[in-house]
Amino acid sequence: MTLRRWSSAVVLGLVAGCASRGSETAEPTAAPARSLEATNRERSSAPNPGANPTTQLETANAGESHSVDAASHGESSPAAPPNGSASFPPPDFAPPSKKSAALGDGDWTPFVASAGGASAPLVARAVVHPHPDSKWVTVTVAAVDLERLRIRFVPGTDDLLWAKRTPSADAGLVAHADLDGLVAMMNGGFQPKHGHFGMIANHDVIVPPRPDACTLVVGDDGSVRLGPWAALAPLDEHTESLRQTPACLLLGGTLHADLLRGNDKRWAGHASDLHTRRRSAVGIDASGKVLFYGIGEEADPRWLAEGMRAAGAVAAAEFDINWYWTRFLAFERDAAGTTRISSSLIPKMEHQSDSYVARPSTRDFFYFVQRR
Repeated sequence: MTLRRWSSAVVLGLVAGCASRGSETAEPTAAPARSLEATNRERSSAPNPGANPTTQLETANAGESHSVDAASHGESSPAAPPNGSASFPPPDFAPPSKKSAALGDGDWTPFVASAGGASAPLVARAVVHPHPDSKWVTVTVAAVDLERLRIRFVPGTDDLLWAKRTPSADAGLVAHADLDGLVAMMNGGFQPKHGHFGMIANHDVIVPPRPDACTLVVGDDGSVRLGPWAALAPLDEHTESLRQTPACLLLGGTLHADLLRGNDKRWAGHASDLHTRRRSAVGIDASGKVLFYGIGEEADPRWLAEGMRAAGAVAAAEFDINWYWTRFLAFERDAAGTTRISSSLIPKMEHQSDSYVARPSTRDFFYFVQRR
């Protein structure tokens, strides 16, 4: 079913029907480079990028009603800035706790350099230890320059089968036309069977959106919005892709109240039989021009959210969890024209060298391609 054929009457019916499901979700199955501190110090005296008049924090209702809007709908994709954008990389940040901080915490370093000779990288990396005492709770964050990179969403082959779709020959793969400019990928959210969270890819509604879910929306122009569905609805013809998660971890720079109370069940917060767990998150800064991906090690949902906030996110949502399903990978294209994975954000992120480009993914993912 295509998004453009989806009527507003159907949307209203889904809101009424999905509300009965409740907000709890079943638990899914389970060498840094030179710091950019000098560059960021110069930038710290510049005006706040969040003051851009085309970008705003919106309040639609009380409670979970904020969203970060990266751009207006219906505009054509902007040309990529030749030497990086004024908002990238983000400023280095102070570690939340001196007691748990490690050397280099809060310093942005290049993860994916620009091939065009730009001074700023396309993707930067930083580490933070957000817990006030523990040095083991670690969040590694990738910052993505959305002014130079375009985000795209791909459902996995298992997602399509669950939705009673027959996967096509190119299902679960990066689009062939994007291989030349492919930069990186990040994992998506929980499997559809765990919570029935919404999933739309290239205007095709795979799973209808839930009214109570945190939602990442990608527009036709590559703009990104993140917030509760109540603040982002309704769908329109400019909604290219959509992915939903449990309630937003972070909104307007404030952690969800349940996280502060230690009530993290909806984010699959605890498992007595697991001593080590990875969990991932996606976030956006106040300008809407920088997307953050966070991977937490030994981090429960609260400390994952604290790490994302420290890095500069004003809104954040939890994506997939567990060792095998959490990954942020960079790609390179060799002299023979073959695109392969070149590096991972942290060690031991599970993958094959040709994953996502020749080996289809069973689970949904996002990828980033250079704007032309």
